[in-house]
Amino acid sequence: MAPQPGPDDGPASHQRPGGHRRPARTLPPGPTPGVVLANISLLESLVHGWDLARGPGLLYPADPAVVAAVHAFAAPSATSNARPDCSPPP
Repeated sequence: MAPQPGPDDGPASHQRPGGHRRPARTLPPGPTPGVVLANISLLESLVHGWDLARGPGLLYPADPAVVAAVHAFAAPSATSNARPDCSPPP
């Protein structure tokens, strides 16, 4: 059985000094640093915000700083070596 989040794993615990480095037990496969959770949230907001805007044909003027931060976080795991099953055909 997976460990359950404790009282020190809530959002408020990550607002304390150094909280972004503290692991939280919120995602498999185990404790995840707060900074990773923040980056995942930013990535999800950017990607799904764009998707929801583009569906009905609206523009999505994403903040360049947000795009750069998401790219810096996501690019290392978007290589063909990280997910060979998603590589383009030769």
